[in-house]
Amino acid sequence: MRRMLPKTAVLNLLRWLGIESHIARNAIVMGSAEICVRVLNFAISVLLFRYLDPQEMGALRFVFSAGILFAIIGDGGISRPAVRLITRVPREQLGEWVQALTAARILLNLIMVGLLWFALRSPLSHQLDQTTRLLLAVWSVAVVFQNFRKNAEVVFQAHQEIQYHAFFLLLNRTIALIAQLYLVWRKSDIWGIVAGFIIADAVDLAASHLFLLYRY
Repeated sequence: MRRMLPKTAVLNLLRWLGIESHIARNAIVMGSAEICVRVLNFAISVLLFRYLDPQEMGALRFVFSAGILFAIIGDGGISRPAVRLITRVPREQLGEWVQALTAARILLNLIMVGLLWFALRSPLSHQLDQTTRLLLAVWSVAVVFQNFRKNAEVVFQAHQEIQYHAFFLLLNRTIALIAQLYLVWRKSDIWGIVAGFIIADAVDLAASHLFLLYRY
């Protein structure tokens, strides 16, 4: 049976302002969250730009850019169709569909990791320095976490509970900023910086899936 939680303060505020349309509320909540996420990302970028030397910053930017490409491969385009399918699934069958989605993600992420390691061993990767190649290999862990985190996002979107999707986006970036502030204060190297982002993704993944189990 579905466990009922108190309505969030954000949704109550929107209702008080007279915004009754569910679609309008979702758009406002998600849009506000994305603005906050961009602000947090900007703060992280400025912090690291001032802390890392140009070579390290260049390596980090390359790793993040390559990570976006491999994240697309790891998702395999299954998230959008999954939202439409789960919208029509009875709540008592939700667990089975999430398990099927998880199995599909395991296969896709194994393919993604295989392609990444193949790319790192190809002659083309020899143009990169050793540190950048190793950082990219380590960053694949974060990419896997990010892809599996989308399971919770799919369920939240399918059930039109965008406030939870927005909350976990903000949680991820807030943890990342706190981690980077701590690591800069501790004068960590670039490996610690990358580890901070991975920890943020791991906490986000664990928290969102625990909430998913509690909520549904």
